[in-house]
Amino acid sequence: MIHLSQGTKKNKSKLASFIFLFVFIMPASVASVLPLGTHLTYFYGVLFCYILCGVYLWESLTDKKNTQALIFTLSFVILGAVNLFVHKSTATFNIVAPVGAYIGYCFIMRKRVYLKYFDYLLILMYVYYYFTYFRTLPGLLYRPDFNEETVFAIASSNAIAIGLNMVLYAYMIFNKLNNEARHKNILYFAIINFVLIVIQQSRAGLVIALVLLTMSAYELNKKKFLGYLAFAIPILLAVAFFSLTMILDYIDLLGNVNVLEALTDDVRGESQAAFFKDMDFNAFLFGYSSKVFGESGLTYTYNVFLDIWSRYGVLQLVIMLSMYTKRFTQRRKFYFPLYYFIPFFAYSALESIFLPSFWDVIVFIPMFTRNFTTPSV
Repeated sequence: MIHLSQGTKKNKSKLASFIFLFVFIMPASVASVLPLGTHLTYFYGVLFCYILCGVYLWESLTDKKNTQALIFTLSFVILGAVNLFVHKSTATFNIVAPVGAYIGYCFIMRKRVYLKYFDYLLILMYVYYYFTYFRTLPGLLYRPDFNEETVFAIASSNAIAIGLNMVLYAYMIFNKLNNEARHKNILYFAIINFVLIVIQQSRAGLVIALVLLTMSAYELNKKKFLGYLAFAIPILLAVAFFSLTMILDYIDLLGNVNVLEALTDDVRGESQAAFFKDMDFNAFLFGYSSKVFGESGLTYTYNVFLDIWSRYGVLQLVIMLSMYTKRFTQRRKFYFPLYYFIPFFAYSALESIFLPSFWDVIVFIPMFTRNFTTPSV
């Protein structure tokens, strides 16, 4: 009977892990590759899963231990609702996503994620992206006539870099949360991700892939990391020196990577300049409603913090920055080291990728998890 009970718990843990990954981590990546006309049905399905998980986790949702995360969520819900009311908007995802992230956070505080599923998931993504993208490329790096913007129905090939980076980032967070030692696996995946994103050529994706690769090497062996780094830097510099022409050609393929020029010429700089240029007092307080930033026709700014201001108003931005400041000043009370926030802040400065998004739970976990004993089930 004891053996049966342990097996049942293990099966429940695997089922819970599967549910968690495909409800709270993967929806954005799945949606990016779905055919046109299927997204609304898929989103309703995810919302239905949120409701079921919320009912199942009702006691955890109202647990005092989660008060700080609940307050953070309610600030998004209330100020998001104010934005919808002021602008007579129907962008309800701005409210649904933070609630979903909070439900996911409460879920993971009760259930232990089966980390092998991250291995399977990344391998599955490699296989899928190989057949749908990498196999179709006319050239490994140089492909001037290939249209990266129409790779998927509603997403460019940058969805590949974002998906791989976000799943690996989540893997690192849960490896730390579970206090497991899957650092070698994570490092191997980080290397593969970096190579694939070099081929895919997302500038923001490359930055984050390099950050995750560095973090995974550090987590593997903190004591020897600096020694490895000191050994690797001269080799990398030598390779760079003898391969300078090839590197410059690759930079040319990526496009504008000069920071000062990018601020004025790049679509990111154009959108962010339009954000401030078009601002009036009402937009300052309550944000925008379905605003198109610049001639590119984008409704976002490639910057999470400006997008929060746009969708929730300046007060939500102040609340969020205040909570991160508090997290920094009280860092010894929390479980995750501050360097786990580097991918979040780096990606937030380069892409509109968090808050609101389907994988916001991985923002909540390092933000609110205090020093504690990891979930056992």
